Amino acid sequence: MTVDAGDPASGDGAPLGSAKDVGIRADRADGFVLDNVKVRHAKEHDVYVIETDGSHLDHLKVPYAGEYGVLTFVADHSLMENCDAWGSGDSGSTRCIGGPR
Repeated sequence: MTVDAGDPASGDGAPLGSAKDVGIRADRADGFVLDNVKVRHAKEHDVYVIETDGSHLDHLKVPYAGEYGVLTFVADHSLMENCDAWGSGDSGSTRCIGGPR
């Protein structure tokens, strides 16, 4: 599945053509799971997980976000694995392979 927050005609490249600031946002969504999804072209972050206890991001692709492909902030007990990120303005992820923290 692909979630496009901008111009679908751009495919997995530029330009963004952003229509949304964030592609998918999990805010205080304890137990959040995102698996086998591509999110692209958000003005800020393709995937943003904030203040969440327990999340699992797996087989996630995040090409061409304006800032971060994946941004996790104040998130505990999270696991990100098998993720690919490219073309973002700042970086792909705060950590793309890791374990519980």
